[in-house]
Amino acid sequence: MRGLATALVCLPLAAVAAVSWAGCATSGIADLGDEAGTGVDDDAGDVPHARDASRDTSSSFDAGTGGGFDAAPVDAAPDPGDGSSASCVAPNACLAADDIGSVSGDTSSPAVTASGFTSKWMMVKVTENDTNPLGKKLNVHVSLDSPAGANFDLFLYVDTGGSATSRACTSVSAQSTNASGTDTAALNFGEGTPANGGDDTRIVSVEVRWVSGTCAPGSKWSLTVTGN
Repeated sequence: MRGLATALVCLPLAAVAAVSWAGCATSGIADLGDEAGTGVDDDAGDVPHARDASRDTSSSFDAGTGGGFDAAPVDAAPDPGDGSSASCVAPNACLAADDIGSVSGDTSSPAVTASGFTSKWMMVKVTENDTNPLGKKLNVHVSLDSPAGANFDLFLYVDTGGSATSRACTSVSAQSTNASGTDTAALNFGEGTPANGGDDTRIVSVEVRWVSGTCAPGSKWSLTVTGN
């Protein structure tokens, strides 16, 4: 009888132990003159894919090198506007830049504008319209206003030694990297005096690059491009 009682006591304890174990096992101005162009890089302006940091606050993504992730899960499709570094990545590359229009580099013309809430590549054509034999350089001025709570920088690229349709994407021609406020950058290029007899019209690639803060559709940067 004593042996039977001992067995009856031990049986529930063993069951409890099994359940317990199972529960535990779960800005500047650049005078470019007539310098040679820089060529084109299809990968220019690409930004490394970044994981939504809100999923794991211990992650250490380095925007400069593209490395430093831990083993936490990666979002396959970040929600645009969720404020993560992934939602700030440019939706396009330099050679797929948005065409925002044209300005005259040597005569009066209306400004062109653009806006957005992520990094972005754009292109603007700066045309030569003054046919005076004395010649005149082409000028373009770009200003970028970042939204409250975020900082974006401005970069311009131009292939001065190319043609009216050539593109530059890798070597920065002018830039502005202010920590706050308005970023401004300007270029002047083309013929001097006398006129060179050619067409100095060029495409300027414009990169707006996210630096810090939140990227959200309701909080946009604004860009203004003016010519001569």
